[in-house]
Amino acid sequence: PGHRIVNVNNVTQSFSRRFLLLISLVVSFVFLVTLWASVSHAHDPLFLLSDQETPSQGPLLPDGTISFALYGEFLTEGETRGFQANFKDDDLFQLELLIPALDPEQSLQQDQLPFLRLTLPDGSEQTLYPSIRTRFDEPFTNTSYFTLIQERGTAQGGVYDVVIVSRAPARFTTAIGIKEQFGTPVQRAGERPSSFTETS
Repeated sequence: PGHRIVNVNNVTQSFSRRFLLLISLVVSFVFLVTLWASVSHAHDPLFLLSDQETPSQGPLLPDGTISFALYGEFLTEGETRGFQANFKDDDLFQLELLIPALDPEQSLQQDQLPFLRLTLPDGSEQTLYPSIRTRFDEPFTNTSYFTLIQERGTAQGGVYDVVIVSRAPARFTTAIGIKEQFGTPVQRAGERPSSFTETS
């Protein structure tokens, strides 16, 4: 009887080890899937170049609900960069303007910060000035930013014109959309970054 109890204990221990191994594999799998999902969820990056001063010269985003980050730099006061984004009626409209949490940008006074001008599909115009200064740590470029403008609402159907206006030399990022999707064809996009490190 004693010998049979030892066998039962060995079987129990073997089962416990296998069970723990299975749990470990499941946890590892969930972690890797979560990591992949978090890395894959980011804005699709684009550059706004110095010759893209107006919306008609800049990128034309086919779907404004797709997440894009448009990176640019102003060298002097009064410069502009522009792009266009297409929306359907009742789409979610989300637009943000950010600057790096670095000098010289983080030392700019309120009246030196860039701002946005929007022309809606119905022809109406809006000017959006910085109203917040919230720090945001971006994991994909390992860069920290300050969010200056965060506009959210219901879109009109048609093309939105977006212009970023400088009031001092500064780097900036304009983020639009919420739907994570990479590699979307974009007219007038020029040379696109091949990795997030090219945008930092």
